[in-house]
Formats: sequence, structure tokens, C-alpha cells
Amino acid sequence: MSTTPTPISDQFIVLKAGRFDTQNGLGAAGLKQVFEEIKTAKPVRLVIHFHGGLVSRESGETAAAKLMPLYSGTGAMPLFIIWETGWKEIIEQNVPSILSENIFTRLVRKVAQFVKGKGDKEIGDEATKAIVELPLSKEFEIKTELDKGQTGQPIFSESGLYQLPADVELTPAERKQIEDNIKADDQLRTYLQEIANARQEPGEEVTRSITATGSTKTLMSPEVLNDIAPVEEGTKGVISTVMLAKHVVTIVASVISRLARKRDHGVYLTIVEEVMREFYVRNAGKFLWDGMKKEVDQAFEFSDDSGGAAFVEHIQEMWDAGVKPAITLVGHSAGSIYVSRLLKELDNKFKASPQFNVNVVFLAPAVTFTTFADAIKFAGNRIAGLRVFGMGDTWERKDKIFGPIYPASLLYFVSGVLEENRDEPLVGMQRYYAKPYEGSGYETLAYVRAFGFMKRKYGQVWSDADQGPGLSCDMHSHGGWADAAATRDSVMAIIKDGYGSAE
Repeated sequence: MSTTPTPISDQFIVLKAGRFDTQNGLGAAGLKQVFEEIKTAKPVRLVIHFHGGLVSRESGETAAAKLMPLYSGTGAMPLFIIWETGWKEIIEQNVPSILSENIFTRLVRKVAQFVKGKGDKEIGDEATKAIVELPLSKEFEIKTELDKGQTGQPIFSESGLYQLPADVELTPAERKQIEDNIKADDQLRTYLQEIANARQEPGEEVTRSITATGSTKTLMSPEVLNDIAPVEEGTKGVISTVMLAKHVVTIVASVISRLARKRDHGVYLTIVEEVMREFYVRNAGKFLWDGMKKEVDQAFEFSDDSGGAAFVEHIQEMWDAGVKPAITLVGHSAGSIYVSRLLKELDNKFKASPQFNVNVVFLAPAVTFTTFADAIKFAGNRIAGLRVFGMGDTWERKDKIFGPIYPASLLYFVSGVLEENRDEPLVGMQRYYAKPYEGSGYETLAYVRAFGFMKRKYGQVWSDADQGPGLSCDMHSHGGWADAAATRDSVMAIIKDGYGSAE
């Protein structure tokens, strides 16, 4: 009769840049020890939990300590994968600082004014449409609407922004109007001058770090500052409102395009996202986000200290030794990216063992449809069961991770700001499972949704759902699934009893 060993207190591995962190967690030797215990104990179930990369190592360890007895209570042996990033710096410092900058607030208001003007012009009569320039609302009217947007309400609801033709774009006259308006804006000039007076050239070390500042007065990307507040032969204080204006035109055009193509996150959020993408994207976390995804690849490189590669080797050795527990891969947030890559690696490793498979549970997964489609294309036959748990769009829009200036969840932020493509479809967001994300151009989404377990009635379970064991979800925050009783119990039920026959 098999027994489940009592997990050692630090039964988690910590990865940094894909390699074992020799100062924390099990390390290569500790991981080997754990799998020796597994081969000796022959547990019926093995749970491998991948924490999201958007938490600190300390938070991951705290969560692991909380989850360990819960997983053990299902009769499973748990193992936790934690990867170190600097996301805490982004969450707690950079983004809140960006959102509070005077120039950021001013840019959002100006962009909103131009965007509304385009909407008003598009639904006007023929005489209005014939006018060369955009009709611009008073700034106090714009501020009133933006205040509504910060509470999650739709803004500019009486404008034509919600019925723009797909091919709409700014005319040359409208672009010139925007440029002239920005160049003449005294407040923007003042804020830009303050930034220029505090310019500094980031050193090589800073350039490679999570945060790279080109001025002590702003977190704008240094590359952008070189356009709008260039440093010439060691001097400071030079500004270029011409270049600032060109960047604003780009933002307005992007917002209009997203609205017209129905790839927006609502008018307010889309404006905020496009300002961040154009001026602040590096320090808002894209540099870190891109690096995190590279670290997933690094974990599976052929190196003695590559955590992912070592992990796959140990699983194969366990299997070859005749120890074949039911394996459940749990991926929370960015941990789903790790799981997707691991599926491909396992499929490659077990070519000679077609019966090898794993169960998968995703919790608010931040993996893109594109990445997951690639995983199931190569390793879909290795998935014995799959269920996605998420907040659902109603709660995603209430999870104000950055407060009222960006009143939406972390997944909205990843999709709208950090990914290379705007409005990048993420597997953990309910909005991408229905119109308008259907038909031509959405073949990848259709492929994922057509995958056997994904097209089941309960392939995705969104809050608030109360449908019994394994089918209930009450997540109301991106990181709080373990404290959401129904969601937590659903995960434990799946690990213990499987997915059931619910279609």
C-alpha cells in the first residue's frame, strides 16, 4: 500500500533567470532528494504548483506554506515552483508613481479631448463632418468624464466612439490640429521643462535593470526622453514640444484604431493604456514582462543548473522506476506560461511512453492564446484533464490593482500594456471567449476554444459560480484564489477526485 510522505518544510524550488537559486529553495540537490522520496513513497498523486511570476519570492514561499497542507490533505505530494522577479518594484513603486505624474495626468486629459472630438465629428451631420478640425470639448467637461472612467463607468457615451467605422483614421488636418494644440499647451511645456532640467543619462548598469530613468522627475522611458527632452553635449533643459506632439498624435490614432476595430478595453482604459505604451512602457513593466517569458525558455536549456530541464529529467526517472502517480500541474497567473512550456518538454521527453499524461488546472492564467495554442498543438494528447478558473469580466473590471487611475485587473494591464500586441488575448480573461473575438483574424482563439477540454460546458469557470465540487469559483482578486473558499475547494476536489463528467 502506497503512502504519501510528509513534505519537508521547504519543499519548493526557486528559479532565477531559469536557474536554481542556490541561496533559496531546494536547489538541484534538494530536488533530487524530493524525487528520491517520491520513488520510495510511491504516492498516488503528485501536485506541481507553478506560482505566478508577478509575486515576490517571499510571497511565493508564504503561499506555498499555506497551500502545502491543503494539497497534502488530498493525498497528494506537493512541490512548488517559484520564480524570482522584480515585479514587486513595478507593482508597489513604478506604476503608482507613473499614474501620479502631472504630465501623465495632463496627457491623458488632452488625448481624451481629441478622441472625443473625433467621435463627435463622426456622428455629426454632413456639415459637421465637412469641418476640417475636430470639435473640442471644454476641459472641465473632459475631466468630469475621466472622473467617471476612474469609477469603472463608460465615458463619452453620447459620442460616436462606440460606432466608429473600422477604417476610420485621423485626417492630415486633424493630425496638424493635435500637434499645434500640444505645442501651444503651457502646462505640458512647464512639466516637460521640469523633466528636461532634471535629465540624466542612465548608466549601463541602470539600462539593464528593471527601472531605467532618464530624468529624476519622471519614469518615462529614456528612449522617449531622448526625443522630447534630448541631452545635447552634456547640457540640460532642452525640450522639443514638436516631438512631444508627434507622440500624442500616435496615441490618439492608436486609441481611435482600437475603438474602431473593437479591440479596446473601454474608452477610458484604452486611453490610459496607450499613454503608458507610448511614454512609459519600459518602466511600466514591459521590460520585466518580456524578461520573465525569456526566463521560462532559459529554465529548459541544456545546463546543469537549469531548473525546468532538471525537473523534466526527474519526472522521467520517476516514471521509468515504475512510480506513476496522477500528476496535476497547477499554474497561477504567469505560472501558466511555465506549464505550457513544460507540457511541450514532457511530450518530447515521453515520446516512447504515449500513456504518460497530466492533469492541468489554470488559475487566472496570464498565458496568451497563442502560447497555449502552441502547447496543445504539440502536447494536447498529454492533457488528461483541464479546467480554467478566472474572475470573469465583471470582477476583472472591479479588481483595481492600481487604484482608480487604472480601474481593472492585472490581466487587463498585461493584455493592454505589457504584451507586444495591444489587447492581446489571454486564456484567463472571459472576454476572449465570445464576440467580437470570432471569425477571420481569430483563428488561434478558435483553435484553443475547440480543444476538447476547453469546449466542455465547464471548461472555464468564472466567478461567481456555485456549481458543486470542482465547478465553483469565487475569485474576486487576481492573487487571492487560495483565500477564496469555493475556488480553493474546487481545485482540491479536482486533484482528489478528477474533473467529473460535466460537459
